[in-house]
Amino acid sequence: MIVFSVDGIYPQWATFVKSFTSRQTDDEKRLYFQNRQEGARKDIERAFGVLKKKWHMIQHPARAWKPSRIRNALYACVILHNMIIEDNGRAICEFYEEDDPNLLEHVEINEEEKQANRRMLRNEDTHANLKADLIEHLWKNRFY
Repeated sequence: MIVFSVDGIYPQWATFVKSFTSRQTDDEKRLYFQNRQEGARKDIERAFGVLKKKWHMIQHPARAWKPSRIRNALYACVILHNMIIEDNGRAICEFYEEDDPNLLEHVEINEEEKQANRRMLRNEDTHANLKADLIEHLWKNRFY
């Protein structure tokens, strides 16, 4: 499952990990989680800042675009950016999809399975459990 780090305007779905609304907490684990999440979100915002400087098309609102066009535009920008970095010899790691045959598999699912997946992703209890698990995981691995 892909999980997205989001702020308070998003619903409590299993696929979203929301930050806490207030910094007033005595719980060290929650505070640690909140600091780590804020740091990650700042990194993402910086990355989009870099992309916006390079490609004018993502500087403007895209609300009128179809979701598939938005997705393809962002994928194209990220891919081009990574190609430029790799070409300059500054790539962090080399990854090629062809090296992993599992990535090339495409699995079809029926409408019933799609509905079940949708219910699971939108389950607020699952959201709370996953967030609690993530907080515990970060806390246990904070010195690594």
